[in-house]
Amino acid sequence: MTRITLFKILILLILSVNSSALTYIGVAGNYSKVNYEPMEEYNVKPMGAGLGYLLGFRSGFLGLEFSYIGTDATGDIIHDGASNTINHNQKSFVGNMNVYLNPRLYFKFGYGVYKVTHSIENDVAAHTREAIASTYGFKSESHGGLNYGLAFDFFKKNRGFNVYASIDRYQFDSEGTTTTVQLGIKYIFKLGFQSLIRR
Repeated sequence: MTRITLFKILILLILSVNSSALTYIGVAGNYSKVNYEPMEEYNVKPMGAGLGYLLGFRSGFLGLEFSYIGTDATGDIIHDGASNTINHNQKSFVGNMNVYLNPRLYFKFGYGVYKVTHSIENDVAAHTREAIASTYGFKSESHGGLNYGLAFDFFKKNRGFNVYASIDRYQFDSEGTTTTVQLGIKYIFKLGFQSLIRR
C-alpha cells in the first residue's frame, strides 16, 4: 500500500464518520527548542523560529490533521578556543489524530518523518569541521518518529477564520526531540460532501 493510497483512505475514513465534516487549512509561526543528547552533553540546546502549514478535517470529537513544520534553530559553541554556531535545520512532515476534549481544546498524537540537517555557521578547516561534527553528533538524514501535543482554538467557530496555539513535541531521533510552540491562523470551511452524497 502506497503512502498516497493510505492518505486517501484516512481522509475517506474521517469523512465517512459524518458527512458534514469540517475542513480547515492554516499557517503558523513557531519557536522551537531542540534537546539532542550529544549536544546537551556540552550544554548546547539550539533554539529558533520557523513556519508551518496544515490541512485538517474534523468530525465531532475526532479530527485528522496533516502538517509541515519548518524549524531553523541555532546554538552557540566553543571548540578549541574558537566560538561558532551550530545550525539545526528540521523539516517535519506529520500526520495526527486529534481528540477534542471540549469544543476548543484538543490533544493530538501521531507519526512524522523528520529531515534533520546540522551545519556550522562559520567555515573552518576540514579537520576541525569533522571534529565538531563528531563531537556534537551532526546528522544529515531523515527519520520517522512519534509526536504529540496540545492545541487550543481561541474562538468557538465552525466557519471562517480562527486563531490557534499549540505546543508539540517531535521525536526526530532516538536521542533527540524538538519542542515547538506554534501560533497561527486557520480557515474553517465545509467541502459540501453532504450535498454530494444526497445526490
